[in-house]
Amino acid sequence: MSKIRKWDSIFLMFNLVKISIKYLILYCNYYIMPPANENLRTLDEIVSGMVLQHGSNPIREPFILVLDLTQKYVAASATFHPLINLGITEEQVKGSLLASYGTTFYENGLSDSDWAAARNPTDLTKWRGPYLDNQFYSLNIDVPAETWKLTYKLVTTTQTIVHHILHGKLIRTGTIKQRLVGEPNPLGGGMIEFPVSQQGNTGVRLVDSDGNGLSEFSAAITYQGFSIGDPYVWPIMSKVPVKLPSIYGVYRLFEKENTFVNALVDEATSDHKARMNKYALSSKLKPMVDGYFYHKVFIHADGNEMTIDLYTKDVSTTENGKKFFEIKGEKSVKYTNYNIEWKDSTNTNVNLSVMFYNNPHIENGFKITTSKIDNTCGMLVNNYKPKLMKLPSLTTTNYNKLHTRLNNATKKFEIKSIKAKSEQWKLTNGKLL
Repeated sequence: MSKIRKWDSIFLMFNLVKISIKYLILYCNYYIMPPANENLRTLDEIVSGMVLQHGSNPIREPFILVLDLTQKYVAASATFHPLINLGITEEQVKGSLLASYGTTFYENGLSDSDWAAARNPTDLTKWRGPYLDNQFYSLNIDVPAETWKLTYKLVTTTQTIVHHILHGKLIRTGTIKQRLVGEPNPLGGGMIEFPVSQQGNTGVRLVDSDGNGLSEFSAAITYQGFSIGDPYVWPIMSKVPVKLPSIYGVYRLFEKENTFVNALVDEATSDHKARMNKYALSSKLKPMVDGYFYHKVFIHADGNEMTIDLYTKDVSTTENGKKFFEIKGEKSVKYTNYNIEWKDSTNTNVNLSVMFYNNPHIENGFKITTSKIDNTCGMLVNNYKPKLMKLPSLTTTNYNKLHTRLNNATKKFEIKSIKAKSEQWKLTNGKLL
């Protein structure tokens, strides 16, 4: 039994929508039933314990949405309609719920109390709706747009269904704790849940366990940007990637208060070029090997410093630096990753991942994750024009000229394509050349 079928059983009484038996069978074939061992947590309880990142965040456990089923919300008119005004009695709704949830499927998938609350509720103003199909749901955070969506996505061999059952604005306060404010929120009485089957036309009010309107979720959000290859940068605060120029240069990647991360870009070494040519032999293509890549990275945080030579993999730091920076290594199929973690004097947690790729055409890169984004700048933060983030040396820390340059710039952000006109990207046997 799917989320779609559950809501059809209720909304069919409203003569709003019908879904084919063929679709229901298709859906059930893809359904995974979780074990039932205890009461499910509500979605707001789950989200409050998550650490979210920009992009898709899977909902990793079945959940409950507490809903007011005594009225429906019509999106076209932005109005509520009590069921009684539609000629629908509470007994009819309860009968429909019993038919939908009084099945072996839900009996096996829910605790006794959750199953009783779903199939035989005593109060329809705070009905506990179980979502056992959590594997199809994700919480999507868009940092640049400052929006969030609880998205349902089902992919089968014949179709893909994507629907946002909840959505709203992301209110960033400058700390790791953030507000996910629901929209619409009529008269401040609670955000609206739009069932998959209704395709955004109608919905019901989301409430808390006491029946009070639930207008927002609280969550922790970390911010992440990354850069790889001949350097391409995907910053935290922008959907627009940036290509660093193919010239020697030192750039500010990240800055916050007394934390600075800089990187040196230079032409590929002769050994690197040889490895790129060798890697491309099987493709029968002539690769570009005169690219520019990251050669060194420098970190300064509250007086502690570390320098990494990305070609020799030599690390230079002090005794205090060894204690301040925590380094953990991990190896995957495509690259070896070294996570460098620290917490600065502003209580900001920062993780800089230094990645060494097996593919020499990518070679290396960085991924930065930070718990706070206020008062930051750098190529990994936003799609700044690279010239605005240039530095005189690798170990430059405070640099007033950079901020003066940035404040005076009329065009701060890069908007052009990251791929040069003369550049071609080739995929051969799954390898990017």
